Amino acid sequence: MRRRDLDGCPVAGALQMIGDKWTMLVVRDLASGPKRTLELLSGLFPISSRTLVGRLRDMEKDQFIQRKDFGGNPPHVEYSLTERGRLLLPFVDTLRKLGELLGCNVCCCRCGQSSCATNSGLFGIMWPSGVMIAS
Repeated sequence: MRRRDLDGCPVAGALQMIGDKWTMLVVRDLASGPKRTLELLSGLFPISSRTLVGRLRDMEKDQFIQRKDFGGNPPHVEYSLTERGRLLLPFVDTLRKLGELLGCNVCCCRCGQSSCATNSGLFGIMWPSGVMIAS
C-alpha cells in the first residue's frame, strides 16, 4: 500500500495502516490463531491472492502479523498476530458490534449465530469513545 506524508495526526496515521478494505478482516480471521495463506484466502472471499499477499506483506512490515516459514515442498507458511496486532482486536469487536447495530450484514457464517439482527440486545452499550447508544 502506498503511504503518503501526513500532517502528524495520529488518526490519519492509524487509518493509513489499517483503513483499507482487508486489513481488519485479516486481523479478525487471525484472532482465532495462526492461519496458512490458503485458509485466509478462502475466509476472505472475494479477495485475490495477489491482494492478500500484498496486505500480508504490509501488515508484517507494520508489525501487526508474524510470518513463520516452515519450509518444505509445497511451502508451509503461517501467519499470526503479534502483540501489536492483538491491540487491534478490541477495535475489530467494536466494528462487529457497530455492524450489528447498523444491520449491515447477517454474518451467520462468521460468528456461528443463526442471525445477527439489529435488535440483538446490543443497544445501551457504552462505546470506547464514551458515546452511549440507546434503543
